Amino acid sequence: MSANCFPELGPERMFVEARLDVLLAAHQRRLLEDHLRRRLEKQSPKAGLSIVYDITHACNLRCLGCCVSAQYFRPGRDHPAALLKPSTAQVLKVLQKIRDYLDAHPDTPFFLNFGGGEIFMRPDMFELLEEASHLFGPDSVGFDTNGTLITAEEVARVAPQVSYIGISLDGLADYHNRWRGPSSIPLPVNGSRDPADSFQHTVAFIRRALEIPEVADRLEVTTVVTRHNLDQIPDLMRFLKRIGVRKYSIHRTMLVGRFADPSLVPDGPAYLRLFVAVLEANQELGLDVHLHHSLESIYATLLLGHDTYAADKLGYPDRRSSLGIGPTGEVYFDPWCMVPPWTMLSGGSLLDDGVTLGDIIHQNGGGMLEMARAYCSRHVRCLGCPQPCSGGSRIAAAADYLARNGGLSPNRVTENHLLAGLAQVDPACPLYWSGAVT
Repeated sequence: MSANCFPELGPERMFVEARLDVLLAAHQRRLLEDHLRRRLEKQSPKAGLSIVYDITHACNLRCLGCCVSAQYFRPGRDHPAALLKPSTAQVLKVLQKIRDYLDAHPDTPFFLNFGGGEIFMRPDMFELLEEASHLFGPDSVGFDTNGTLITAEEVARVAPQVSYIGISLDGLADYHNRWRGPSSIPLPVNGSRDPADSFQHTVAFIRRALEIPEVADRLEVTTVVTRHNLDQIPDLMRFLKRIGVRKYSIHRTMLVGRFADPSLVPDGPAYLRLFVAVLEANQELGLDVHLHHSLESIYATLLLGHDTYAADKLGYPDRRSSLGIGPTGEVYFDPWCMVPPWTMLSGGSLLDDGVTLGDIIHQNGGGMLEMARAYCSRHVRCLGCPQPCSGGSRIAAAADYLARNGGLSPNRVTENHLLAGLAQVDPACPLYWSGAVT
């Protein structure tokens, strides 16, 4: 693609093109462009108003990079009442308020993803999935799990109620087990009685689940990438292909919650190398594979000249990004905002009587969500970069900004710090690491 396709940047665009030419061979660039075109043509089921609802911050694993700093519980040993926070009735109240909003906005595409913590720590999880499916339809409901507390047969029971089943596997065995930390897994799998071998438990679950057609169609393995597992992703993909996985996605690391080490976060060149390595490996594997949409939206703009701000395009910030809802019913600017100091980016709680989702989303009185959106607007975010790009991840930009400004502890961060961070450049952007934007 000629640099003349980007006249709005002039010399800056020429600089980026020259940089990409150094980093990418011609066939690698074609791989990236072809993948991005396919992704742009494929309508994601999560497009539209997407909500990640964390219905528990309890977990049976102690992952080093947990972005919600989940509380560790031992299934069958810790008191079940502690795992029902929020209560069943409170979750149903939140779900009904979401339904009320959709009834008032009937043309809004919608997707609800249940997350945590580990959602199957909750004894009422099956009831909640059934109710969500009833309220929103199976095509609009999904969930993420670590795959250690639920059987494939139990997943088969709920498969008709969802369209997405995300299973976390963060690398090959040694890395995954180190990253997931000491765990509490109730039953031995394949003769193993090592409670720390969460990799074996999760893989055994995936193998069995893939034998069930209605589950296999919905199952997607997800990996959070760091500098320590980045190089093993192609081998992990080959392993997943051998056991029958069809869908695979790579998520970003965020300096949120227990993930507090900036040195583990890949930079722009590392993400780009990973993207190339993934697509080169996938030429032989044929998985349905993608990187986090915040990365692909950047590349779609820089490589294809694609306007990711358009409503029907990948990365449109108001139609492709997600709101978060925490266990207290608080609605957050982004699902990564569930722990301090990010909880300041809240619009209010749906558990409060008289508060509707419409009140929170469409605040007109200078509320926190409205202020956050203003700092992410096209002419402010990424320091006013003129590229027609959605800006990648605003939380990644803000977290990088805080880290570069002394790594402020959560109790010292103010709203002004967070808002200023939202306007910064996503550190994964080539315009950032090339020096074209500072």
